Amino acid sequence: MNRDFEVDLTPDISSLKMFRSLSFTPWFALGEFIDNSITSALKSRDALVRHNGKNYKLVIKIDFDKKNDMLQISDNAAGISQSELSSRALRTGIPPEDTSVGLGKHGVGLKAAALWWGDYLEVKTFPLGEDNGWQARIDISGKEVQKNVSVQAIPSRPFPGTIITIGSLGKKVPQAKTITAIKAYLRSIYRKYIEKLEDGNQLKCEIYYEDELLVFEEPRLLIAPFWPDKHGPGTGLPSQEWREQINIELKSGLTISGWVGILEEMSRDLSGFFLHYRGKGIAGVVPLTTDLDEDLEETRDAVAKAAYKPRMIFKQPGSYPDQSFVGEFDITVFGKSITTDSPLWSPEEENEFVLELDNVLSRDSKNFIKMAQNYRRRRAKSKAFGISEGEERREEELFKLTQEGRISHAEVTESQVDNISKELISEVESSQNDSEWFELRDLEGHSHHFRIKTIEDTSSDFVVVQESDDLNRHQIIINFAHPMFDDLIMTKDSYKIVRRVAVALASAEVFSVNWDKRVIRVKMNEILFRLGNRADND
Repeated sequence: MNRDFEVDLTPDISSLKMFRSLSFTPWFALGEFIDNSITSALKSRDALVRHNGKNYKLVIKIDFDKKNDMLQISDNAAGISQSELSSRALRTGIPPEDTSVGLGKHGVGLKAAALWWGDYLEVKTFPLGEDNGWQARIDISGKEVQKNVSVQAIPSRPFPGTIITIGSLGKKVPQAKTITAIKAYLRSIYRKYIEKLEDGNQLKCEIYYEDELLVFEEPRLLIAPFWPDKHGPGTGLPSQEWREQINIELKSGLTISGWVGILEEMSRDLSGFFLHYRGKGIAGVVPLTTDLDEDLEETRDAVAKAAYKPRMIFKQPGSYPDQSFVGEFDITVFGKSITTDSPLWSPEEENEFVLELDNVLSRDSKNFIKMAQNYRRRRAKSKAFGISEGEERREEELFKLTQEGRISHAEVTESQVDNISKELISEVESSQNDSEWFELRDLEGHSHHFRIKTIEDTSSDFVVVQESDDLNRHQIIINFAHPMFDDLIMTKDSYKIVRRVAVALASAEVFSVNWDKRVIRVKMNEILFRLGNRADND
């Protein structure tokens, strides 16, 4: 085993405590450790594959120990060699000799992020190809910062990698809402590393936060014909995916490449451009997914600030374009800031990029700007079903005609509850051994037995719920001969939709504890009866 050694931290001692006041966010601070792991694996990818086998993938784990007030980040990358430890890895402001590969650039990130989080940094590393591992600790908790750090030799382990431990966390250990935001941001920031890769030559990477694998879901893009105005698509125009590869060369000769798309569904949270440095998102990192979590509600302001939305393209906040555009751009040629949350381009370069991008998106051949401004999703769905605006208006007029002056706020009486034959009512009690019944347990552990029955009875209500005296057996009856279906053509899909909605409505009533839980269904049946018997309302 190699001998212990010391590393002189001067002349950068005074800077260590200053890291506490850096303008990091928790996700970008954690990102500094992920950057180091990815860079290490990229630089030694071939050697790691030889050592671990052809199925090697980089695994990064982030864990907070609330009890001991510690943060730990571990990986199975190539570790930190003895020469790197002695020359630059533990010192501040000494960049790697080779910055052409990976995400490291300034030689500050790991120390800055670690000492922003806590009072001490402990490194245990197991370098690829060396006989032993190394352990070192930097502590800034005292009044005087250590001038030298002792690096101790430790036994090796079967696979290379590094374990970073940060203790005495000056920042509060993340709680529920912050944890949700961290996971959402990290899966977005590193989307290009953790997404499913088709190219076998690329690095396979998995990032875990508290044992949860972070997965990024690509936004769904719009497929539709071009809408030159708000009235709809031009005659005979084919549907197309609204996604375009973009390459913009600035006057300086620098090139920005990427893509722009229009979201299938408008979203204030998902819209915006994602700017990345060698695959890592550094600006416009919008983390929310379409599966909204209530814990993310308080991060909306942060998301709005993080979104990169040049107003020349996205127009005013809340507009159709503001909620429609999405895209990714590689701005590696400009470099990144020390806190890794913005590109190092000048205002002039950024303005030139936005202007050129607006010109590309406004081309007559595929005008994204007009499409985002004019496309109306609700109207397009109606057209997809073959429903004209005139037919929509007639449906509204029919509703007004049949309900005008007839809907009451009065409480539901017992005689109004269910309009259905007594034979069906008695079946609830008599058919306990019927094979069509199925058991369903609720969250409180109660056992319920359900049966869903369809009938064809022009005189019965559309949806009926019948229950046994002990409220453990529930029969949901759906009437597909109700008069409201008289002028409609039912397909297999529309049948399923109607059945699902009816079952959901009835089940919501069953599991409700309100004394007047039947009111909604009874009022609905009353309204549908008048709609179906429209001749009686003329």
